Amino acid sequence: MKIQILNDKASYKTFNVTLEERESILYFNRASQALSKEHPIKGFRPGFVPFEILEQFLNQDTLGQEVARQTIKAILPEFLKAKCVPFIGEPFIEFKHIKKGEPLRFEVSLALWPSISLPDHKTITVKGEHPDVTQ
Repeated sequence: MKIQILNDKASYKTFNVTLEERESILYFNRASQALSKEHPIKGFRPGFVPFEILEQFLNQDTLGQEVARQTIKAILPEFLKAKCVPFIGEPFIEFKHIKKGEPLRFEVSLALWPSISLPDHKTITVKGEHPDVTQ
């Protein structure tokens, strides 16, 4: 997995993630298992239809969405743990290239926690009146 920082702003960061062909094959296989359970094909047991056969029966959008879902489900927790980026909300993920036999590329954008710097409390002086206390 190759990770490159595209934008490094104070409020958000965008990373470009590339998975080589040998890494992405696993997610294509997982996608074919999941899709073949949902869309049975005559002559194959559910969950055991090769990806190449599914390409003939299902449209490319359905296949691409399932590959993306399987990839994000596996990669995102590992990616966030490795980067240790304090973020708010959900990551925005955009897939750039999904094709079997080629590297898988996507971008992850994270909204960051705002950084707050407080002054040293020992240097703050408070001026005020001291009231007289009587009986």
